[in-house]
Amino acid sequence: MASSPFRAGSTLEDQLAYYKAQYEQLESELQDFQASSRELEAELEKDVEASEKRERKLKEQVETLGFEVDEWKVMRRCAVHSERSRRVLTHGIDQMQAVQR
Repeated sequence: MASSPFRAGSTLEDQLAYYKAQYEQLESELQDFQASSRELEAELEKDVEASEKRERKLKEQVETLGFEVDEWKVMRRCAVHSERSRRVLTHGIDQMQAVQR
């Protein structure tokens, strides 16, 4: 059984004053909690927005780098093709020079 916060013989006014003070204290604590919760929520929203902005920027960079990789691949293929063509032509020239000697 919970003990009573009141002394024997306390009046209804004393009890009412006690509960009123308890209520006011709890109400004040609730207001403080709500205010800090709003501040925390605002901070978290800013963090989420910043993270989303960073994510968008990184996705753009990934896309740009993907295009650059594709360009390098094309350039590499062209270089390989050019080297092969150069070898074929050089071999052909060498053969023609050998025949003319």
